[in-house]
Amino acid sequence: MNSNEISEIIIQQNKGKTIIKLLYTLPILLFGIFILFKVKESLLLGACGIIVLVIVAPTYYTVAKHFFSGKPLLKVDQDGIEGWSKRFKWSEIEKVALRRDWGAVYLTVYVRKNGGIHKYNINTKEIEQSTTELIKQIGYLKNKYE
Repeated sequence: MNSNEISEIIIQQNKGKTIIKLLYTLPILLFGIFILFKVKESLLLGACGIIVLVIVAPTYYTVAKHFFSGKPLLKVDQDGIEGWSKRFKWSEIEKVALRRDWGAVYLTVYVRKNGGIHKYNINTKEIEQSTTELIKQIGYLKNKYE
């Protein structure tokens, strides 16, 4: 790759897969709300409803909010990587790699922070582009601008 090829990478969300994820999670969320209203009948049911809502509702809200915002998942440019409502400078980024965890593959950005390394993940199913090519392009930009 030469220096004129890549100056910025915009990683867009796979809208189709996100819609499917929102649709199959909605019944679980509604079931949690239904169980919560049945709290008068059973304390155990009420506790189950609260647990379901505590686990599912924040994730559902975050995915839906990001879906309707129209913002890209990640923006990679000469200043670093922008995503997760944060901006990381190239000097803070240890590496970007693909990581397998619990059967899923993630594009992971390893960031040096407070004396440790923090991982920021995006499930590769949410990305429209080829992740292998993205890793190469991000590595190229990191080497170029670091």
